[in-house]
Amino acid sequence: MRLWEQLARHHAALDPFFTPCAGAAGNFETHLRQAIAAEDFLVLVCVSEGTVVGYALSSVEQHPPVLECRAFGHLDDLVVEVAFRRRGAASLLVSRTIEWFEERGIGRIELEVAETNEPGLAFWRAIGFSDFQRIMVRKGDEDPGRG
Repeated sequence: MRLWEQLARHHAALDPFFTPCAGAAGNFETHLRQAIAAEDFLVLVCVSEGTVVGYALSSVEQHPPVLECRAFGHLDDLVVEVAFRRRGAASLLVSRTIEWFEERGIGRIELEVAETNEPGLAFWRAIGFSDFQRIMVRKGDEDPGRG
């Protein structure tokens, strides 16, 4: 939960849209417990000296039934403590995640990265991910200052 809260703060600093709602930590904890128990989710942790210093959360998802490529892997979260970055933890978590998807016959993996997250974009591109689709938003008057 500590790492998820760091990730949430990081994203909220990138864009106010990502500001967690009241109760977000509890909601995420419930989601995480459900993911751990589910067959179509993978939760990995990186541990150093008994402390979790990174985690990855991924799932098998389905595209609509109009596409030939239905099943795909979705990498939901990846975070590593600042002190442990650039030491291979994130690459190891992603490598094992890719293996898990491949074991299930899943070759396509998708993820979202905020366009303002330059270090994140650089990391994903460096390990073989590429831009595929852009999400565009229109902010209405009822939602000032959001995203």
